[in-house]
Amino acid sequence: MQVGHNARNGRSRSPEYAAVVAWVRDIPLSLLNGLLIGYFVLTAYQAIRHKQVGGNDWLLFGLGVGILAGYGYCILILTGSGEVQLGGFSAGSYWAFALITLGALLGDLRYLLAGGLAGKGRLLRHLWRMLWPLFMATAAVFLGQAKLFPLALQQSGGLFVPVLTVLLVLLYWLARTIKQTGSHKGLQ
Repeated sequence: MQVGHNARNGRSRSPEYAAVVAWVRDIPLSLLNGLLIGYFVLTAYQAIRHKQVGGNDWLLFGLGVGILAGYGYCILILTGSGEVQLGGFSAGSYWAFALITLGALLGDLRYLLAGGLAGKGRLLRHLWRMLWPLFMATAAVFLGQAKLFPLALQQSGGLFVPVLTVLLVLLYWLARTIKQTGSHKGLQ
């Protein structure tokens, strides 16, 4: 069976499904990351489909703020309780995703206040918001679930290849698009 594939009805599972599973299993980082992937995909869709800011953009901004608050809450729990891990992850993991979310929200705020993006700025926003979740998902499958792969593949370092490939594709397309635009103003 493929990861993220439902054998019963043949449909792929959504990031929201992963978030529900993480909630049931009490893994806050996976829950928040599932929501973050959904947020990135929805904002990427908005960037490419709508030139002007609308009500959905403000709702998605609110969702992003809620996700950031979730990471912050987990960081506070970890620092206040003296625990080393929460749901199997250290505070550093929560901080990393909180900073990524903060960066995305700052881009959102700039986007919202400007009233939208045009041309290649929209494309840049769409690219990084689609390729970053692909990177997160690839890392979660190949590195986060390494024990599911043959031992020889685990020991060879071959599980890093798909993750690095997605990261390089992300960087390539961002660099190529920025080079064509002559600026990085659209990277929000």
